[in-house]
Amino acid sequence: MPLETINRKIFILGVDGGTFELIQPMIDRGLLPTFARLMKEGASGPMRSSIPYVSPVAWATFMTGRNPGSHHIQDFTYVRKVTNTRLPVNATVLHGKTLWRLLSDAGKKVGVINVPVTFPPEKINGFMVSGFPMPTDTRNYTYPPELATELESHGWNLSDIALQSPSLDERDAFIDSLYRRQEERTQATLYLMEKYEWDVFMVHMFETDRLQHLVMNQWTRWTTQHANETDQHFAEALEKFFQAMDEVLKRIWRWLDEIAPGSTLIVMSDHGFGPVDKAVHPYNLLREAGLLRLKPTPGVGFKRALARVGFTPLNAFNWMPQGLRRQLTNDSDVAIVDSEAKSGKAGGLLPSIAKAARRSANNAILSFKDVDWERTRAYCLGNSGMIHISVNLKGRELHGIVPPEDYEKTREEIIKVLQAWRDPEDGQRIITDIYRREEIYSGPYLEEAADILAVMRGESNYYAFSGPLFLSNRSVDPYYFRDQADHRRNGILLIKDDRVPANQHIDQAQIMDLAPTVLYMLGLAVPADMEGHVLIDCFKADWLSRHQPCLMAAVSNGQSDEAAEFTAEEEASMLQQLRDLGYVE
Repeated sequence: MPLETINRKIFILGVDGGTFELIQPMIDRGLLPTFARLMKEGASGPMRSSIPYVSPVAWATFMTGRNPGSHHIQDFTYVRKVTNTRLPVNATVLHGKTLWRLLSDAGKKVGVINVPVTFPPEKINGFMVSGFPMPTDTRNYTYPPELATELESHGWNLSDIALQSPSLDERDAFIDSLYRRQEERTQATLYLMEKYEWDVFMVHMFETDRLQHLVMNQWTRWTTQHANETDQHFAEALEKFFQAMDEVLKRIWRWLDEIAPGSTLIVMSDHGFGPVDKAVHPYNLLREAGLLRLKPTPGVGFKRALARVGFTPLNAFNWMPQGLRRQLTNDSDVAIVDSEAKSGKAGGLLPSIAKAARRSANNAILSFKDVDWERTRAYCLGNSGMIHISVNLKGRELHGIVPPEDYEKTREEIIKVLQAWRDPEDGQRIITDIYRREEIYSGPYLEEAADILAVMRGESNYYAFSGPLFLSNRSVDPYYFRDQADHRRNGILLIKDDRVPANQHIDQAQIMDLAPTVLYMLGLAVPADMEGHVLIDCFKADWLSRHQPCLMAAVSNGQSDEAAEFTAEEEASMLQQLRDLGYVE
């Protein structure tokens, strides 16, 4: 191992949802001096995320350097084959050795805090604090286990994440809670950096994602249109929060300069962010094309008639009072009401009305229960805001009807329907990129992917609602959740290292390239079956001439898709967490 790499430390700051769409304008106005310094003294550029570009898929791709068909995480949930049930993704179904395992096996000491899809924590050479999704109130979220008690003795509960989707009048208090969580994690990070030995340390900051989901639309409106005082208020709140993140970066950088000079500093995100203007409903597109059919029964006919006259969940959601709207979308509140009712405590009238309204609505609106699978050739299902379409293939699906010999013909038909899809407002194509799954995925879990994945224009100017409830009677709607933004594929990457030229632009980096690049920086060989590539263009020519990347044997062994061993309560808790975050229906 070269002496130039053996004693180096690498610190990675994960800024969830970090995007140059927000950061660069703030840098230009002098609001983020530490980010500006990092860009000036190091290399930076956009980094392409996974498809779909959502947190669990992207972070799994980062940790393994592999595509979703290889590492198995393809959405917020997966299907357990033995029981054919959909469960939240977790570390036990992540296939392939993680960066943390590879570093540990090479004798490196590792510290990891709150990176998604790390529950249950991995037994590494160092310590790990798991990230979401994980059961609420779990005591098993750290390795070693006693680390949780140590952190909590200082008042740091790093299993606590921001679950709320607050209404407008609750947002200021919610933002205050984000500051608290971010500060707790920063204090814990600096404490662990100093107390324990480490070679590679990573901390993930989730709060930037939560806040951008809620107020980036308002920031965009204010900075482009100066719309109103409410938009200004929350636009300024978003900027102040990123200024606080700039201060977090400054504190970490100062520690590295004082305690471990010559360390590598990497700032990255799992995906970007951008405003959302329209909602699209691909199940209605498939219905209009005759690819998805509904049951020809009186009950379904009645639901269709209701939908035709505008009785749909999204229309109803727009009409109802804010308090009832909030209760209808907050299952955890209803769970509390149920618990209180059983114990004899008063639950309040509004949650009870909400619970009854939800049950009535579920019985009155179209859903997958009303699909005639004996006549349906394609359907869409996914939780990522993108479009995932699967062929109802005979021999694979429970009620499959498409013969294997018609599989390709059916996919071609679906692709033509997607290509012809136009926004009724401007007549432009909604879909810009269409992929057959084998064009972007490979590996043992290719067969679990949707047959077609589609990226919409502007990547996130549209948000796709994909079953199991049919929320609208149209294929394109105004976006009902006006003040919520969503992911885009381009995240951020910034690297400060004396082997990297100053003020350099990083071009065409992908998130799966980070793991092999970190291994290379430490003088370690890259597994031959790791699909990401070392970002050699980032490094100085004289360094590269003396240090070419080298490969080691393939290390593809990892967990199986049947490895999860959680109680029913733990699984329900993780699913509820994803619902509270707005990631599953």
